[in-house]
Amino acid sequence: MDYKVPYKKLEYTSSKTAKEILDKLAQDVDSSKKFRWTYNHSHPFSGSLEEDSFKIWRNLTYRNSFNPVVEGNIKELPGGTSQIEIRIQLHRFVQVFMIFWLSGTLLFPPMAIFGYFLVRWGFKREAEKTIQYFDALFQEMQRSSEKGLTQEELEWDNRFAPPESPTEEKPEDPFSRF
Repeated sequence: MDYKVPYKKLEYTSSKTAKEILDKLAQDVDSSKKFRWTYNHSHPFSGSLEEDSFKIWRNLTYRNSFNPVVEGNIKELPGGTSQIEIRIQLHRFVQVFMIFWLSGTLLFPPMAIFGYFLVRWGFKREAEKTIQYFDALFQEMQRSSEKGLTQEELEWDNRFAPPESPTEEKPEDPFSRF
């Protein structure tokens, strides 16, 4: 995936209703507080869930100002399906700060280039983890609806699923992150 600009838009379609999708997402989102000094490690995300939308971010055990904010809208379509639109972007304050900072460093190009790659790498790293989470979430939901399983039955079924066959991975290109 290419991240020249720290922004990514995803779309998913699900046979689940908006309520079912948000209920599943609520299992992984800590919505108890908006601001905290420490993170609750029992949930991978923090944020808020509304009737047909959500705004969440990953809980990190380390500091990353470029941690993406995930905003999603769920639209129920005719035929019992739902369309989920997800936007992954930098926090607004970080966007504004980096615009001012990068424009101030244009007189010193090496610093501007460093700032650009710093934002790009920090965002890409966390955005890819978030995208993997949503891909797995909607694949699991699709699988459960195809089999007609409840959540408890799906968890039981996953315990005895055969292991996936290992795929041969290519060594990572050290310059692919830039």
